[in-house]
Amino acid sequence: MTADCYCDYDPPTWWRSRMMTARKPHRCSECSGTRAPGAISPGERYEYVVGMWDGDFMIFKTCIRCVELREWAAHRGEQTRLAL
Repeated sequence: MTADCYCDYDPPTWWRSRMMTARKPHRCSECSGTRAPGAISPGERYEYVVGMWDGDFMIFKTCIRCVELREWAAHRGEQTRLAL
């Protein structure tokens, strides 16, 4: 998450994001996989986001593939805006 991203929902009251290394299997919050490609296997890096949205405490775990895709899409969007 970046402060300059455009989203069509209210921003969180607060949030924290960090990269973690899985000690047990997890499911990706983005692609919902429990097996490849959305599985987060032990030893793999993933993004861990915790925060409060609309008064609800929430945790999101995102597999590295989805993190990289989101970063690529954000970068493409920046290139497109600059080209206009």
